[in-house]
Amino acid sequence: HITLFHKNERNFGCTVCGKLFKSRQALQHHGTVHSSSRPYACGICSKRFKSQFARSTHELAHSGNIFPCSVCDKSYRYKSLLSQHVKKVHPENC
Repeated sequence: HITLFHKNERNFGCTVCGKLFKSRQALQHHGTVHSSSRPYACGICSKRFKSQFARSTHELAHSGNIFPCSVCDKSYRYKSLLSQHVKKVHPENC
């Protein structure tokens, strides 16, 4: 617990990119970034993803939810794209 949460020691390095991690589990999870495997399929369309989180985020786009900008008339299918828009176009509102 002390090592993972209270120390900033990162002793586990990725052999591909060199990024360092606090635990072997975190390093193994990071390995999916470099993998070409996409085991998680969208239940609605044919897109496939490397992680469950990415799939779940994508599936929200099929729900019809739209994220409008509170400053201008732009709207986005993904909340992350709205956040990027606000940071880039309306940085004073961040």
